[in-house]
Amino acid sequence: MDDLLPSFLKSDIAVFACPVYFDNVQAIMKNFIDRLSPVLLPHFEEDGKGEYRHAKRYQRFPKIVVISNSGLPSQKNFEVESLFFRRLARTFHTELISEIYRGEGEIFRGKDNIMLKPLLGKYKKHLKNAGKEIVGSHKLSDKIIEDLEKPILPQSLYIKFGNDEWDRLLEEDRVD
Repeated sequence: MDDLLPSFLKSDIAVFACPVYFDNVQAIMKNFIDRLSPVLLPHFEEDGKGEYRHAKRYQRFPKIVVISNSGLPSQKNFEVESLFFRRLARTFHTELISEIYRGEGEIFRGKDNIMLKPLLGKYKKHLKNAGKEIVGSHKLSDKIIEDLEKPILPQSLYIKFGNDEWDRLLEEDRVD
């Protein structure tokens, strides 16, 4: 971490990327974030909204971007993670400038499937455009957000194919 902290502080943007399994930030990501605590002072201060946080140790902190996926089909599964990163930005005296959450994460395992390739290619194009916007303007346009949040497949179809795949794996005794 001693090598990472100076790089973190010099960055314009810090990207936090992690999957969501049970509606929250994974332990390994939380551990990493907890180890960023030396960028703050141990002293407390009021944030101007009646809440408290640690005081700044440095004048400048990177803005935050979050990218996450989940195997479940709904965007609702990211609500806790979103709140966590909003609070983290407040704690670190910075901004959460973009959140990219993608349900249907299991679909990316089928990247070689001839029927899924064009759908995944379209989504990846939206991701590239999002990256360009984040770097260029430090925010995402409403259009890019809308494109990124559209389901890749209808939820009923995703659930059917996903459950069929799990049944196949269970029959082959490849999962517990």
